[in-house]
Amino acid sequence: MTRNLVRAALFIFALTMSLSAFAATKSETVTLYHDAQLNGKTLPAGEYTVKCDTTGSTAQVKFLKGGKEMASANGQVKQLSSVPDHNQVVTQDGNGGATISEIDFGHSNTGVSFGSANMATGGQ
Repeated sequence: MTRNLVRAALFIFALTMSLSAFAATKSETVTLYHDAQLNGKTLPAGEYTVKCDTTGSTAQVKFLKGGKEMASANGQVKQLSSVPDHNQVVTQDGNGGATISEIDFGHSNTGVSFGSANMATGGQ
């Protein structure tokens, strides 16, 4: 009976750990110093909470301000060659303004890159 209980506990632990490896949620604060676009939505300069839900190599990223979703997009999880000290938002100039192309998370070797093929329908 004790062996079965130990086996069941180990199985549940292994299952829980494997599921967490494929799905994770991260919430970070970023500051935009200039207006920028994400998925066709303009984000005014200011401080935002970025919620990132990853599943495997894809991520759903939402920019929130005051608890309200301002923009969202799908992106690709990428491994960074170096670990940044702070959260970084990478922008590209285009279409008359800056467009967010990547977010790199501070003290982590992961980031999320956005491209026109990766964009999802934007939030409200």
